[in-house]
Amino acid sequence: MARPPSAAYKFQKAFRRNKLVFAAAAAVALTLVVGIGLSTWQANVAVRARSLAEKNFNQATAAESRLRDALRETSTARNRAELNAETARQNLYAADMNLVHRALQEGDLGQARQLLGPYEGHDSDLCGFEYQLFREQARGDQFDSFDFGSIVTSVVFVPHKERQWVAATWDGRIAVHDLDAHRSPVYLTARSETAILMHQLAFSPDGSILASAGKDGIELWNTGNWNRRATSNAPALLGRGFSSICFSPDGSFLAAQRGGLVCLWNTSDWSIADQVDCGAADFGRILIFIDNRRLAVSAQQQVQVWQIDGTKRQLSCVWKSAGFSSKPGGLLAHGGYLAAISGPIRPGNVVEFKVWNLETFELAASRDGAHQNFAFDLCISPDGTRVLSAGGDQLIKVWTFPKLELVDTLLGHGNEVWALVFSPDGKALASGGKDGAVRLWQFDRLSAPPPLAQPPARSRMSEDGTHFLVTEGAGTFAIRDAASGSLSARFESEGQPLAFPSATNLIVWKWDRADERLIIEHIDPRTGDRLGSRKYDSIQKSATQKIVGSGDGRRLAVDRTEGYEVWETQTGRRMQIFLDPDGGSIRVVSPSGDYLVTDKRTGAAEGIFKIWHITDPKPRKVIPHKFLGDQGLLFSPREDVLAATDWAKNAVVLWNLGDGEIRSELIGHTSSIDQIAFAPDGRTLISRNRSDTRLWQVATAREIVRVARGVKPLSPRLSMDDRVLGPSFSGNVEFWRLPEKRQARAKPSEAP
Repeated sequence: MARPPSAAYKFQKAFRRNKLVFAAAAAVALTLVVGIGLSTWQANVAVRARSLAEKNFNQATAAESRLRDALRETSTARNRAELNAETARQNLYAADMNLVHRALQEGDLGQARQLLGPYEGHDSDLCGFEYQLFREQARGDQFDSFDFGSIVTSVVFVPHKERQWVAATWDGRIAVHDLDAHRSPVYLTARSETAILMHQLAFSPDGSILASAGKDGIELWNTGNWNRRATSNAPALLGRGFSSICFSPDGSFLAAQRGGLVCLWNTSDWSIADQVDCGAADFGRILIFIDNRRLAVSAQQQVQVWQIDGTKRQLSCVWKSAGFSSKPGGLLAHGGYLAAISGPIRPGNVVEFKVWNLETFELAASRDGAHQNFAFDLCISPDGTRVLSAGGDQLIKVWTFPKLELVDTLLGHGNEVWALVFSPDGKALASGGKDGAVRLWQFDRLSAPPPLAQPPARSRMSEDGTHFLVTEGAGTFAIRDAASGSLSARFESEGQPLAFPSATNLIVWKWDRADERLIIEHIDPRTGDRLGSRKYDSIQKSATQKIVGSGDGRRLAVDRTEGYEVWETQTGRRMQIFLDPDGGSIRVVSPSGDYLVTDKRTGAAEGIFKIWHITDPKPRKVIPHKFLGDQGLLFSPREDVLAATDWAKNAVVLWNLGDGEIRSELIGHTSSIDQIAFAPDGRTLISRNRSDTRLWQVATAREIVRVARGVKPLSPRLSMDDRVLGPSFSGNVEFWRLPEKRQARAKPSEAP
């Protein structure tokens, strides 16, 4: 039985009839399937590549971020390390300056110079005013110095030639130096490698012969040509190891010490007159002629006087002193007195300084502890009223003679002082010692320099630091030199000082008698002549509370009822108006006049500071404060710091003018600070009260120097040339003169 055709049958029949059609369709379908597969595969590859790229990008971004963070941390660490290093450098500098000050107070110039050495030619941002001051003080009081690089054992001036001197050194050199020739010294002997060769020098009274005593014996020199003197009985043939030598006042004898022996020669033929064993000491000025027939000898722990017999010319001992605790190291005879001072002392002993009357040999004066360890030489001043001692404590001390009262101490040597001598005219002193230098001193400067003139309390220093203005009375003023205090000029003026830029420019202000308008005058204080004036019609006396000038005199600030104004003094132009609804009063104007500070009191010990700048009518910073003293508020010379005293903390508060924030507090005073001042370079601040004066390093807030003064301070100021610090008040106004800057002389050339 027949069935209907099935779907499979129909498909087969259709396929057989249309094979090409079906083949084409299959090919197209296959192509589509392959294309879809390829597209899907490529899409997957692209997705995976993009994912990998995104992953790599993210990793790179993360690595870059980590690197940036690491660089930032490294930079921060480097900045922190640099900051710490700079802070450590500044702290080390402050500590060193403190040690330098202590060394200077103790007279140890050698230690002071050693501490100052690393800062020579250093960064100017580190070394401030105190470095310049200490460097000058460490140079000493002498006016000239000559470095020989070896211990100077003896110095003598050539008789009748005030400007020519001779020095002997430990390494065997003898150098002749002419101060007027301005050339290197002439060396009579060359340097030797053998130690302890040359000890002392002596000139004959007429200056024709120089005798030198040393390890190799005694040598004689003609001073006319500085050649060795040939004699048939040369003293050097008698032995070696001489350490002290001297001529008699009349030149008849030459005496020298060798070991415990004292040898005496006739200078007429250089024959030996006598030699005695007296147990003489071994170093120092231990042998001197008292007169033509008497010798003083430093023996073991005593001083002996030996007489020369008139006919036999032999030595005999006529007196021995009471025992010293150690060997006398220096002798001196003058005006009927004999003086001796201890040489190297034993542990527990002190340096003894004694004077005897040569007629009675009674003790005329005695002083224990004259130096810290020993003394090697003595010399007498030209007028015979002062005796100078050379000490192993680096000091040269000046004493009254014969009473032995200490009147002065000279600083200059950096090690033991071994030799002293005055020039023939008595105007110069030469000293030599273990620091290898010969130092020259002007005798008229041995005492402390005369004090500056003491003007009345109403005085102010010029901005250039060269003069100060003194108000002597109503309308009467005087100009005095800041270095000497001498009167430079005196004049009269109706005005009140506004600014004192220099000795040739004084700016004063006054009210016009007719309409009470402000008048500013420029005066030449040397003559009192008026150089120019300007009237300010808009500034009336009735509406003005205070007038303050800038340090350079270019601007003036006016305290008005409704606020404050700043004017130019040269042009009369009003530069700025500051309106202050809170009220207040001008306290201080910066040196250039760009800043001013006003203060509004809100209580007995409270107030508000406002800092104003010339370019902005509104206050830059408002600073509430407590316990800030009325006497201490000022700008630094660079106008980057504002300083004020805090009498509750006995401190000085420093603000940064840039942001008005407190940068540091200077704490150390034990009582209220009366006055503060900046050094001209702005790196050092000076604070002062009734008990002491202190110097602070502004950058680190470290105390550098503390000096007891015990005076009532006024307004301290340091002159621009760092030479005058003052004033202070102790019954009179006093200014302290600081050391002058001197140019060091070049070292002499090396010996042959």
